[in-house]
Amino acid sequence: MQVLVACSRGQRFDRCPSRIAPLSRHLAFLPYIHWGREVLPVFVDVVRPGENLAEVARRHGVTPEAIIDLNGLPGPGVTAGLALLIPSSRYVVQPGDSLFRIAERSGVTVAALRRANPRVGERLTVGQVLRIPPPPRYRGEVIGYLPVLEPGVTGADIARWGPNLTYVAIFAYRVDAGGNLTAPDDTEAIRATYAAGAQPLMSVANVEPTGRFSPAIARGFITQPQARERLIQGILRTLDQKGYAGVDMDIENIDRSERAGYVDFLRELKGRLGGRLLNVAVAPKWDEETFAYSRGHDYAGIGEVADRVYLMNYEFHWVGGPPGAIGPFNLVRRVLLYAASLIPRGKILAGMPAYGYEWPLPDTPETRARTLSQADAVNLAVRQGVPIRFSEPDREAWFRYRADGQEREVWTPDARSYIAKLALVRDLGLAGTGMWHLGFSAPQLVTLLGRMLQVVRR
Repeated sequence: MQVLVACSRGQRFDRCPSRIAPLSRHLAFLPYIHWGREVLPVFVDVVRPGENLAEVARRHGVTPEAIIDLNGLPGPGVTAGLALLIPSSRYVVQPGDSLFRIAERSGVTVAALRRANPRVGERLTVGQVLRIPPPPRYRGEVIGYLPVLEPGVTGADIARWGPNLTYVAIFAYRVDAGGNLTAPDDTEAIRATYAAGAQPLMSVANVEPTGRFSPAIARGFITQPQARERLIQGILRTLDQKGYAGVDMDIENIDRSERAGYVDFLRELKGRLGGRLLNVAVAPKWDEETFAYSRGHDYAGIGEVADRVYLMNYEFHWVGGPPGAIGPFNLVRRVLLYAASLIPRGKILAGMPAYGYEWPLPDTPETRARTLSQADAVNLAVRQGVPIRFSEPDREAWFRYRADGQEREVWTPDARSYIAKLALVRDLGLAGTGMWHLGFSAPQLVTLLGRMLQVVRR
């Protein structure tokens, strides 16, 4: 199902996204590398022009097979600019390297790198060998969204994420303006979630069959007492019947006039959950005026009521807008700092995309991007034999290629993106992270979740 959205072209960031995106099926992947109780260090290296995988492996003293397995590559093919995770604690200094750059690409602090290499000074020499220390894993929760409404997405997709999930939000129970719920086929997903050692959350959304999040639906159950009561009773009944551990309220595109009423609804719902978890998904923003789509989410009020708040920190560029970074690091950081000023940090789960977009060029008001999993996006560049570029301010990879007489531009996160964002979550002291969605293949993210987090299990 491809989601079409009713919004103007100027609303690039106002969350008019394809939140229910076409699924690509991908390889299952080992959850993470470990040695006994200690997680084996990994770091990022970037393929040089004209280089093959055997040469990359030889440079770092590992096998090509180890790199293929760790990165979930379909084969030995690589292309210039491809960011690869290298499973080694031995790092050979390259031209242009600094302690900061090496620390950034290995997910450790400069101080930790210094402690592991006490004889190394400020000036590095090309060819010098450094030891990469074990990563400073921090305790954090991880929520993954599983859109079972999307054709091809099933509970079996949970297994690819290994032991790296605290919660699985099974998306979605559609609510209408009268508070009536339409259930998805979620039996298999609930069973698979518990089998993976995670907690299933019943995701409730004001989403129409077209994929549009409806303000009229939200207004209906927020303002009408009978509809509100019907919805709460429907949620409680489903929790008991299906065995859900809690609720994820994904109510988006709320009118600003309903923001206080939505918090009141959440407060009443939380009071009747009987200790079960309430997670609330919110759209990203850094003030209360810039983005119309997120004005209905009262960060402070929601943060006071909810147990967890999932920040959908992506879709800065979306299917109906011009090409660009989906989750640009500078804006992601700005959103998290604003959220952390209003919501207790121990409640915030910072969302990340497990996907990329491919836009046809030239960009026109009628063009729509194609959704790719993160793995498919980078593998596309390898198959096309085009170099991958990296936007340092955005911390996101991109490339262009030509097919069927048309040029196309692809943006996607890669290992460097995920390391930077997971380190930001750690440094800000947030509750953890999450991703949209579990049906996508993102093996580098799976590896780094297991490497940089000690995932909390409930």
